[in-house]
Amino acid sequence: MALVPASRASLLRDARAETQVRNKLEQSHDPDEFVREIAAEWANLKQNFLRIGHYLVTAKANLPHGDYLKLINERLPFGRNVAHQLAAVYLAVESQTIPLDLLPSSYTTCYQIVRLEPEQRAAAMAEGVIHPRTTARDLTRFVAKRDGKAAPTLTIPSQAPDRDALEAEQQRLDAELARLRQREQQICRRMAEIQTLLR
Repeated sequence: MALVPASRASLLRDARAETQVRNKLEQSHDPDEFVREIAAEWANLKQNFLRIGHYLVTAKANLPHGDYLKLINERLPFGRNVAHQLAAVYLAVESQTIPLDLLPSSYTTCYQIVRLEPEQRAAAMAEGVIHPRTTARDLTRFVAKRDGKAAPTLTIPSQAPDRDALEAEQQRLDAELARLRQREQQICRRMAEIQTLLR
């Protein structure tokens, strides 16, 4: 699946087109026009989160480990958990674990599909449970019914704590501690200066 970064010219073209559509809909009384535009925007949601997942996977491959984690922890408008989900969904589509045409427009629902055991996912696809309008509730019901469980819970593979994430958190905390110690020293020096002036 080839995702091409948007150019400045294409972004301007898209902005102009969006303004034209908005102006047209402001005057419209045709339900078909609304359906057409809303459906197009809904389809764009899927492309947008797949594109972000692609960028995250590329960044992880190209950036040094610490820089990638710093990018996620300090510079993106979402955290590590969302980044992991978006990248996992992109990789699942790229590897054809989940066919693009069956993908829901919610990345969290897509991630729940990714996290299903392979045999659960295959059965859900075979039975038509996974489709563009699938919800998290649909998946929960399917798994509960299939496994004969009373409580509807998704069965997901067990996952050990992410060592990279723990190391990154330790590095972040160490850096924060060093910064606080440096600040404490600055405050102590300043207090000593003030006390000297007061004598």
